[in-house]
Amino acid sequence: MDDHHQAVPARRDHEPPTDPPAADAHRTDPAEPESPDHHRAGGEEILPFSRRDRAAAGRDRGAADRDRKASGRDRSQAAADVLRLNRDQAAAERDYAAAERDLVASTRERSRAEVGHPPLDRIQAGHREQAASDRDLTASDRDQSRIEADQRTADRGLAAADRERAAADRAKHAADRDVDRAEAAEDRAAATRDRERARAELRHAQLDGVTGAFGRTLGMVMLEREISRARRSSGHLVLAYVELDGLKRVNDRRGHEAGDALLRLAVAAIRAHLRSYDPIVRVGGDQFLCALGNCTPDGAETRFEQIRATLRATQPGASVAVGLAPMQPEDTLAELMRRADLALYEAKHPGIGAETRDETPGATIVIADDAQDMLLLVRSALERDGHRVLSATDGQAALELIRRELPDLCVLDVMMPKLTGFEVTQALRAHEASRATRVILLTGRSHATDIAHGFDCGTDDYLLKPFDPKELRLRVRALLSR
Repeated sequence: MDDHHQAVPARRDHEPPTDPPAADAHRTDPAEPESPDHHRAGGEEILPFSRRDRAAAGRDRGAADRDRKASGRDRSQAAADVLRLNRDQAAAERDYAAAERDLVASTRERSRAEVGHPPLDRIQAGHREQAASDRDLTASDRDQSRIEADQRTADRGLAAADRERAAADRAKHAADRDVDRAEAAEDRAAATRDRERARAELRHAQLDGVTGAFGRTLGMVMLEREISRARRSSGHLVLAYVELDGLKRVNDRRGHEAGDALLRLAVAAIRAHLRSYDPIVRVGGDQFLCALGNCTPDGAETRFEQIRATLRATQPGASVAVGLAPMQPEDTLAELMRRADLALYEAKHPGIGAETRDETPGATIVIADDAQDMLLLVRSALERDGHRVLSATDGQAALELIRRELPDLCVLDVMMPKLTGFEVTQALRAHEASRATRVILLTGRSHATDIAHGFDCGTDDYLLKPFDPKELRLRVRALLSR
């Protein structure tokens, strides 16, 4: 072999390419979504990412998978390039060997000719055929290498397109995430505003629209809370049943606007002499309940004297009557209300004590309502007149109680579980023993068709909520006197 012709050393098939594939140098791991379900910002709880965040993260992972596949193709193509170079080198070595065999054959022919040997045509033909075969194999290898090189070029183009598409996807997903986060932040801010507005509306709905005092539903909850607080602390609490004097006279002479103004003045005077957290509950047209925590009856009486003085100073001739009930260890709210109501009655009718009222026989009355605060209010109003009051919280229980006790009168809510007040009234009228029982429907259903349906069912009277306890007592007296 000549010195100027050196064979290129062949690479082993398992050796890796010297330069890393370009795709590996630019691999990026997809951003994983934040793992915590909640996180905090500025001390406030932030809700979890939206579905669009999770979908964007999934698209990022898909783009990263395509990058890894493209990098794998690049590494495979580099290994194939090494194989092609090895085949090309092997083909070049075979070409070189064939050329050497041709040269040796030619030299031998000349030598034989010079010494007179006969030509070895057959041997020479075999050598030439072998050389031609080697050259054909080398050409085939080169063709195959070119095809593989073309395929690798196409694969590289596909990988580059995949990487560009993945980069575009990541940029789009990042922009989508920014938009999603901005929208989520706006949604959270809107939800916060909605919650605050709902709380304000709920509180406003639970307040009396004229005076700003608590309505009955929320007011009873606040009174129960004050009783529980008093039991946990000093154990001292006084429940005051307050009635504004002369409201009906003002309404009749000067109109309801003047009456509403007087109610507001009375509540303002009460607030001025109670603590800010002492609840004031409007339970009727001119009646209120107040809970005075950590207070004695003498202290409560002193405060209401101050309230009367303040009210007279702002509205000459205006005054309030008060019944006070100090809390005993085993008292419930219903018992406190009953005693405060009796104390108010005694304050407004001096000389008529509880003993005198107990000597007057009262009627047996069944009341039915699924609202506990309404039951307390009706019971308190009726027991003031010495009636025996039994209660039920659904229509079926009320019907069974009426058939068992055969009361003189029933006060029924209309919308109750199991049976409505209409259905209970119809059942009473259909039964001989209860047909003569007097019925008052006490309800918030004020439509003319509801009122007409109530009388069609056989009710004796129909009273709308919110109601004045004094009006209820007057209607009960009128029915019982028939």
